[in-house]
Amino acid sequence: MNQKNVLKKPVALIPDAIFTCVEPPQTDTAIVWDGESMLDILPVNQLGEDFPQYKIEGWLCPGFVNTHCHLELSWTKDLINQKTGVNQFIVDLLNQQKNQNPDLIQQAISDALEYAVQSGVAFVADIANGDDSLIGKKNEKRLGFHTFVELFGFNSALANTKIKHGLELKQKFNSQSLAASLTPHAPYSVSRELLKLISEEESGSLFSIHFRESLSEDEFFISQSGAIANRLKNMNIGFDGWNSMQTPLNYLFSELSPQNRYLWVHNTFITAQDFDLMAENKPNHWFCLCPRANEYIENVLPPINQIARFTNQITIGTDSLASNYDLSIWNELKVIQKGFPTLLAPDLIYWATANGADFFQNKSLGRLKKGYAGPIAHIEQAGQDLNKIQQNSHASLLKLM
Repeated sequence: MNQKNVLKKPVALIPDAIFTCVEPPQTDTAIVWDGESMLDILPVNQLGEDFPQYKIEGWLCPGFVNTHCHLELSWTKDLINQKTGVNQFIVDLLNQQKNQNPDLIQQAISDALEYAVQSGVAFVADIANGDDSLIGKKNEKRLGFHTFVELFGFNSALANTKIKHGLELKQKFNSQSLAASLTPHAPYSVSRELLKLISEEESGSLFSIHFRESLSEDEFFISQSGAIANRLKNMNIGFDGWNSMQTPLNYLFSELSPQNRYLWVHNTFITAQDFDLMAENKPNHWFCLCPRANEYIENVLPPINQIARFTNQITIGTDSLASNYDLSIWNELKVIQKGFPTLLAPDLIYWATANGADFFQNKSLGRLKKGYAGPIAHIEQAGQDLNKIQQNSHASLLKLM
């Protein structure tokens, strides 16, 4: 349904089930919609003859919140080899970037955003290393955005240059009324001096950090050896003096305040020690799952059951089209359901909608209730079991024909 259609009178939308993310899934229930926003949710037997009724096969839920994406890499779809590990993935990606075509980049971003909209996405949290995504975000009025300007660099002498560049890029997005903030890329890619500067600029802010993507992170932190160290050496990137003798999380917390709001992205090889350290400031820690990217790169899924036992503050992302097939949040949920069949569909949908909105403190998205004016996702071929996501189901933007 195009939510901006002007209807002659409000209509009642009657799906097989409604996942409001406020109450448990509801059946025999209708959404009263006026073409712009939700007027009410009420039992079908209370509708009377006040509204034209539209029966919809499948489920309805709020528009999805994609909490981790790299739109500027959309042009690399199908160009990066699968299941090679994150270090080889980065090498392959850098090699592809030698052949960038500006026009191709912009078209790929536009196509990716259109797909996201049509798959029921309402909001995208995007990682930016440059301004390639600026035009696409400025022109796409159907989506909300937050841009994380990602910084990295080992050379302490260049920390001030890095932070200056980051602030200039952040201002480019802000000047177009697009929310943006600085964030470190990952614990293994940012010098202590750069961490300090980011912390000073973004005190009490939101951070989105690639975390525990590979087993080589510990090797790098403890002995400056392993796949990460070898890749840096091959790229002629020096890391002399890098001798933290800490875990990745200890290293970050040595400079970043635990009072910030952290979105830990991937968590493929998260440890019990990480959970213990996070537990000291549990309300500020959120976990973004990008399962298809984890399979694409490392051929493994994160310990999602363990994360879910630790907290319900879980969100869903797609990563980039360099490491994924599309930007469908629903397709991420299907992979999680298949890999962890004891998880329940209402919880997974909550992660993909309400939790994402809550991390960004966006009160207009994530829950179907009176006044909701965002997109509605339509889950087709959903099946009869409201606790299970069917593998042949698919999501789209609800459209009223």
